[in-house]
Amino acid sequence: MRRVLPYVVVLAAVTPVSAQTVDEVSADGIARSLSRYIGSRSFETGIFKVSAEGDAYRIAVNLDRFAAMIPQIDASSFDLAPFELRVKPQPDGTFLVDSDLMPTGAFNFQLASTEASPPLRSHVEWRAQESQFTGMFDPELAMYSSLSGTLRGVNVLSHDDSQRIEYSIGSSTVEMTARKSKGPGLDLETTQTMLDLVETVTVPAAPDGPPTAITLRSPKITVASNTTGMQWKPMLDLLAFGVAQAGKDIEAADRTELKRLILATLPLWETVRGGYDFTDLTVGTPAGLFRLANFGIDVTMDGIRKSGSLDYGVDLAGIALPQGVAPVWSNPLLPTDINLNFGVRNLNSEDPVRQFIEAFDFDREPPIPDEVGEKILADFMANPPTFVMERSIIRNADIEVVMSGEMPFSLGKPTIGATIEVAGFDAAITALQTAAASDARAQQAFPLLLAAKGLGKMLPNGRLQWIGELKSDGSVLVNGATLKGPDPIEVPLPRL
Repeated sequence: MRRVLPYVVVLAAVTPVSAQTVDEVSADGIARSLSRYIGSRSFETGIFKVSAEGDAYRIAVNLDRFAAMIPQIDASSFDLAPFELRVKPQPDGTFLVDSDLMPTGAFNFQLASTEASPPLRSHVEWRAQESQFTGMFDPELAMYSSLSGTLRGVNVLSHDDSQRIEYSIGSSTVEMTARKSKGPGLDLETTQTMLDLVETVTVPAAPDGPPTAITLRSPKITVASNTTGMQWKPMLDLLAFGVAQAGKDIEAADRTELKRLILATLPLWETVRGGYDFTDLTVGTPAGLFRLANFGIDVTMDGIRKSGSLDYGVDLAGIALPQGVAPVWSNPLLPTDINLNFGVRNLNSEDPVRQFIEAFDFDREPPIPDEVGEKILADFMANPPTFVMERSIIRNADIEVVMSGEMPFSLGKPTIGATIEVAGFDAAITALQTAAASDARAQQAFPLLLAAKGLGKMLPNGRLQWIGELKSDGSVLVNGATLKGPDPIEVPLPRL
């Protein structure tokens, strides 16, 4: 999506009226409309130019001129290939757009030395082969109703005085669709697939020592996202306001309008779901080859609301370590699969955000009164969120550990509840018992494992279960048995 966003903003001002006649007059009209979102200076300096060519508009973007406007770092230089969008009006009022997906480029910069660090010189360059982008832009949505992009190869080289990074992808595709939500806003779905990833990071092993290389490889990476209820048009209105006010002192009426526009973007979206997945991921290091049959991360986040949720999941499947990284006796205990799921529940972000926006005053110091900050904190603590671990699993062929728990947010001593179930516990005991004959670390762990078994509850399915509680008074219970009593009550000493 980050590669597609510039194409969306560039076309956000295009309206069905523009589709009536393709000529220089309508091209100038598009340029004036676009300046609402990207500033008139972008056209005055030649960064953007809109012209009519046959039955389509040509929107040219000169990135070198854009780079020239960026505050220069010492000894910096930019070399960015220009690119253009061909925008062809369709009979139904939409626009067919095609362009390069990823223009080539390079830049160099140098940071002066400081008392804490030496000077740093850096160079980055990238090159894409057969880069192509095609989309159908719908002015009613101010977004592409559909788009697709392809790259037949990408090479990136980055190096400075401390490391060198080489990155390549064999090919890449991206697909996106957008439609009106059932309520306000847009629903968007995006999928990107990258093949044959190779990334090598080379760093000195020690000062003046030989270089060390770490190489990451994956034959396939999939990135997907799904957004519901995205408040896209209010976001564009806020962007236009920011462009119009750039470099100006904000007057009282404009400040009221700014607050209105910010509030209109809430809740930003209903829900955002996104994640990525690496297939057959390997990491080559001096210690050997680390391998994962699959590595994935998934994130789900509600918008600004009174009772929102956040979920974060990590999945590692088919874990394989190089020989020598772990002692041989630990092999029966090492996990081959890890699935961890964390989250936040009952997160009231709407009330504090609204209170913050409504109370903010540009002319006041501090802009937010202390009493407002205190009220936000008091309201938050009166109805705090809860941190949770949803069902999470760590396992290998013989042992499986299942965990879950929760902890309400607290500024004082926390209250934590957790449940752990283990299948194959005896296999772990046997492995440690065998290793204890020759390894001191296993000798130390073995009695702890026996004690844990004694505290566990045998379930009908043969699993051992521990239900643990850490109470706010400091006491600890496992399966109802007290392992630790309450903390001593601290009585303040009288002042003399």
